[in-house]
Amino acid sequence: MCISLQETNLKNNLIPNIKNYNIFYTNRQNCIRASGGVASLIHIDYPCEQIPIISNLEVIAAQITLESKISICNIYVPNQTSFNTSDIDNIIKQLPKPFILLGDFNSHSEYWGSDRTDARGKSIEKILDDDSITLLNNGEPTRLNPSNGHFSNIDLSFSSVSLAQRISWSILHEIYDSDHLPILMTLLSTKTLPPTLSYRWKLKNPDWVFFNTLVDSFMQVNPQSDTSTIEDDTTFISESIIRAAEVAIGKTTNSLKRNLVPWWNDQIKESIKQKNKALKTFQSSKNMSDLIKLKQLRAKTRYLVKRSKTDSWKTFTSCLGPKADSALIWRRVGSLRGFSKNHNIHIMKDTKLCTDPNEISNLLGDFFYHNSSDENYNTTFLEKNVHMRNQNFISNINPHLDEQTKLNSPIMLTDMFRVLSKCNSLAPGPDGIPYKFIHNLPMTAINSIIQVYNKIWSSGHIPQNWKHSIIIPILKPGKNKFDTKSYRPISLLNTLAKILEKIIDYRLRWFLEKNNFLDPRQNGFRRHRSTTNSLHDIQEEIHSTLEAKQMMGLIALDISKAYDTTWRPRIVKILSNIICKGNLFNFIQNFLTDRTFQVKCNGKLSKLYSQKNGVPQGSTLSVSLFLLAINDIPLVIQPPVMCTLFADDFNIFCRGINTNRTINYLQNAITALQDWSLVSGFSFSVEKSQCTFFTNKRNIVNTTIYMNNIPLPIKNSIKILGILFDSRNTWIPHLKTIRKDSLLRMNTLKCLAHRSWGSHSSSLLQIYKALILSKLEYNSFLFIKAKATALKMIDTIHNAGLRLVTGAYRSSPIPSLLNTAGVAPLDIRRVHSSILLATRRTQNNLKVMNQINDTLKDIPFSHRGVIKNETIQAPPWLLNIPINRELSKYSKNDTAPIIYKQHLRSIISGFHDFTEIYTDGSKMENGVGAAVVVQDHVSMLRLPNFCSIYTAEAIAISFALDLIKTNHIHKAVILSDSLSTLRSIENIYNPNEISRKIQNQIYNLTHTGYSITLLWIPSHNQIQGNERADQKARQAITSTDAIRLNHFTLHDAKSITSIITNNIWLRAWKQGTSKLNEIKNTIHTWPSPPDFSRKMETSVNRIRIGHTSITHQYLMKKEDPPICDTCVKINDTTSQLKIINAGVPQGSKISPLLFNLYVSDFPTSINTEIALYADDSAIYSSSTDVETVTKNIQDHLNDIQKWGDKWKIKLNPQKSTAVLFTNRRPKTPGNLKLYGNNIPWSPCIKYLGVILDRKLTWNPHITSKLQQGYQRLKILYPLLNRQSSLSWKCSILLYKQILRPLLLYAVPVWGNCAKTHIHKIQIFQSKVLRTISNAPWFIRNAALHTDFQLPSITDYIKKLTFNFFNHLQYASSAKYYNLSVPPPIRRLKRGRPHDLLR
Repeated sequence: MCISLQETNLKNNLIPNIKNYNIFYTNRQNCIRASGGVASLIHIDYPCEQIPIISNLEVIAAQITLESKISICNIYVPNQTSFNTSDIDNIIKQLPKPFILLGDFNSHSEYWGSDRTDARGKSIEKILDDDSITLLNNGEPTRLNPSNGHFSNIDLSFSSVSLAQRISWSILHEIYDSDHLPILMTLLSTKTLPPTLSYRWKLKNPDWVFFNTLVDSFMQVNPQSDTSTIEDDTTFISESIIRAAEVAIGKTTNSLKRNLVPWWNDQIKESIKQKNKALKTFQSSKNMSDLIKLKQLRAKTRYLVKRSKTDSWKTFTSCLGPKADSALIWRRVGSLRGFSKNHNIHIMKDTKLCTDPNEISNLLGDFFYHNSSDENYNTTFLEKNVHMRNQNFISNINPHLDEQTKLNSPIMLTDMFRVLSKCNSLAPGPDGIPYKFIHNLPMTAINSIIQVYNKIWSSGHIPQNWKHSIIIPILKPGKNKFDTKSYRPISLLNTLAKILEKIIDYRLRWFLEKNNFLDPRQNGFRRHRSTTNSLHDIQEEIHSTLEAKQMMGLIALDISKAYDTTWRPRIVKILSNIICKGNLFNFIQNFLTDRTFQVKCNGKLSKLYSQKNGVPQGSTLSVSLFLLAINDIPLVIQPPVMCTLFADDFNIFCRGINTNRTINYLQNAITALQDWSLVSGFSFSVEKSQCTFFTNKRNIVNTTIYMNNIPLPIKNSIKILGILFDSRNTWIPHLKTIRKDSLLRMNTLKCLAHRSWGSHSSSLLQIYKALILSKLEYNSFLFIKAKATALKMIDTIHNAGLRLVTGAYRSSPIPSLLNTAGVAPLDIRRVHSSILLATRRTQNNLKVMNQINDTLKDIPFSHRGVIKNETIQAPPWLLNIPINRELSKYSKNDTAPIIYKQHLRSIISGFHDFTEIYTDGSKMENGVGAAVVVQDHVSMLRLPNFCSIYTAEAIAISFALDLIKTNHIHKAVILSDSLSTLRSIENIYNPNEISRKIQNQIYNLTHTGYSITLLWIPSHNQIQGNERADQKARQAITSTDAIRLNHFTLHDAKSITSIITNNIWLRAWKQGTSKLNEIKNTIHTWPSPPDFSRKMETSVNRIRIGHTSITHQYLMKKEDPPICDTCVKINDTTSQLKIINAGVPQGSKISPLLFNLYVSDFPTSINTEIALYADDSAIYSSSTDVETVTKNIQDHLNDIQKWGDKWKIKLNPQKSTAVLFTNRRPKTPGNLKLYGNNIPWSPCIKYLGVILDRKLTWNPHITSKLQQGYQRLKILYPLLNRQSSLSWKCSILLYKQILRPLLLYAVPVWGNCAKTHIHKIQIFQSKVLRTISNAPWFIRNAALHTDFQLPSITDYIKKLTFNFFNHLQYASSAKYYNLSVPPPIRRLKRGRPHDLLR
């Protein structure tokens, strides 16, 4: 419920955010680093508000509403902050009672269990003298000092006396990343609620065969009869299905136990168990060894949890690859976006929070009941129309009309199978039956259901439980979750009832569309219509207004509770004017009466409510009935006022030059709508309705429009169907809104995409397109003419999203980024969507606005030839297309042509007086053609080049049907070799436009006495008519005699549109000059193997684009570009391609080996020795005479110079140095020359990271390493000091891996130096240990080394030296130089490396 934190250590400008919690916080101000601060986290399930507190202390207070309001005050008083009793009293006086005051007071008193009482504790004791305040602490310690292991009681909790008896206070013996023990305070409720269990069917691995058998056996027990009632039949069928499912499927219980976090494992569980055990042990023993063990286990637990969380998250994101289940992807995306499965609802009742599920269900039920009650209607309307509820409406429509007879025809199996093909939901209704059960029923059960359906259909009586719904309340986005008004009802209906309603709705909808009963301006819930239609009409008028320098007023009207207040008698009256008194009319009339519902909330059902008005929620039939009820609202609007309607979203608009006249027209329209509301029962909400004026004029006066004598609010921008229109049509407010919403959605993508780990790019691209790109492209044709500067706002979102998908570097060129992702720029995608929009509107005989026509005028494609959408003329449930596919049962690969011919002759013999018509289509590189062969007559058709072969075959059949009608061929059989075309024509319920046209052609011909049959024949099987049609179809492509038809389908338009826009993109791409342009001349994506890891995929994409962290990191760091000695690049211009004739390739693993081979013949000499390490070489010679040494080295240098000239290797004399090692007083050595340049003599020399001084004292080397060590220690100090959150093990690990290797580099060589030097390094190590442990001065260094299990520097040097010489025996070079052999007895006392082994 509430989490109170002290010492949050947040920066003063940081705003914390934690999912599912409201956060109230106070950060410490005016501090050098993040420290102090308090925060209270209250779960969003409970209403809360902040209490303003005036105090100098760090304090935050909030009031939370439970059964009553409780104030919770959180305070932190650090040691360095002094306070007195008045400071705390001042805070308490500002808190509404009852209250809880808690926090870290850093005060000690024996009163609450401390071993001493200080001045701060005495101040707190004075507060407790108040009889209205109670201390909740029980004496248990609340803090463990990590440095000395002492416990203390400094975290205190107080409360009002009235609240104290309901609070249980205890310490949790868990040590997390804090030195304070968590305190748990439980507020005991006065109400005890029983646990709620919910059950679900086990549908993951069901045994459908067993289920089918069981249902079949149960149905045989009590077969239906004509005397049984409908209620008995429906109950028997439902119970049989449920009984079978309980046995064959089974149910699972949603456990109340909280699911473990995904990163939890047994290792963490055991570590926490050991840590808690160690805590209890230390609490009783107070032993230092037990404290150390406790610290070790704390550090181990933190490490295991952190590592497990990281690994779990990487696994979580990496499994989202191209083979991942899409449902899994969206389930995880939903969890990232904050879609919680916790549906607990709490409601505010008066001033109290209601948590009782039964009471909450009833509160919501009361609210939903009142939404559809009579109190929502106008009193005048109710008085005039209440009699209609009892009125018996009589239809004057002749029931014997062909159309009416077919509407009321019996329900068939095909009706049910059609509905089931579109129903795949796993959610059951109140009857507990999901669609999956119906899909797997035996035919005996299906036939029984059909019988019951026809009983209901013929009698008009619907079982009462089929008219009962369970309502699930769903919170509206952005609304107050504690208010009943914030919830939207979602109704669950019986599955069997929904199937029947879908069947009947399909019949009603066909009847309404065929006869054009629905107003053409209604675009909601209708086939081939969408929000695009309404928005297109509005934008067209706005554009025309601004172009003509006129003014347009637009009013968006809100119909209050449209679905809930639909006047049912009016629906019945409308139906009585269009359909006869029959099965359909009686069913709908019964469907609208005696509706009941219950609300299910937190697992509990409310009491039973009746729904007096409105159309039933959740039924598809209700949508059609609502469209009928609101259908006449556009008829009220008279020109010049126009309107758009999408379901219940109604907008009226008018434009003109004269402002006053335009406003008068709109005002008259509003008055007419108010009169209509008194007839229809609908009412308009003035508060939710809005008005705006589109004009380029600056000042418009007298723009007030009234509704119900209340002025409508005037806005500068207005939101319609998700689009924000501004008064000047600049689209800037809308684009800003899109950008803001997209940036929020981008966070989901950021969580799943990382350079080194994350989801596969294919999954990320799918998520990006669904979450973000869909938002950017929603009706984007509207703002296709917006200014480029405005559109750039969403272009950056598009680019950022694709950068996350591909993992491209931040400096990557935009064209290369889009090319790699395979997603076109937004401007090209807007052209693509505009072409398709124009094509769809042409399909539906709608006008295309000038803005789109202007955009597409240079596009080489005309949308005017698209085949129009048609409404099927025949009742689909009775339509039967005569198609013979008998030959398709023979496999073409296994059937000889002669066999096909024999079977064909057998089939044709049944059509002895039919005319044979052969059709075929052909698609070749140079075009598309089709042919129709009728005896000796051949018709050749030339189609657009982008048409598919399917379109060609279908158009050939359609043309053949036209020939049949023109030539009056009353009996015909059309033979086609396109099986896919014939199957599409067979699809009565969901065909494409050309198939629907053919269906209507066949119906119209057969309806007028023609006899038509379609017959499939195999192609290229020496069937004479088919071979001839195929030949003519090919000739039609080039023949001048062919009939040219500019006909194509929407699918063809989509194909050519993609080609056109891809060509536009390709031309733009080829004009680029990026690095990817140099190696890729196409826009098609290069595939990445599905088994590529995210890191590999990202690396490949960055390399392809040519922007990586190595090459372009300087841009991010705002540094100068690095200078390269081998390539020439100035700014972004690269030189011509050059051939490298020397050197080994940089970055290759084989290059070092090749280099070693190249220098393997490095010159040697009998008077000198050499030491080589890659390209670092050393020459040395020894003698009692300086001149001899100089001569020997100079001779060797001359040989090396000749060798270098031979192999084109040049040595650098400026970077060469010489040193003379001797204990004598040195003489001045002679000059050494290389390429004529002197090599300088130096007192010390650095070779391979080791500084060698003239007398090998090693003092310069050790001094240099200590300086570097202290510099690194300064950098690492924040991680090593006592306030660091790192465990001591991690700190020691940092020292071992970063500091100690620096100091002891090559120690086997110099480890036997003077002890004073070794002691300096030992001092450094001791300082590091004291920094880590914060040990007091009296703790010995030896004790620290023992506790941390760290050897001294001397012991560690001996260990390293031993290992070094132990490995020398296996090194060939060591044997060559005799390094493994101990030196002989020598005169000097100075130690040598071997001495460390003694």
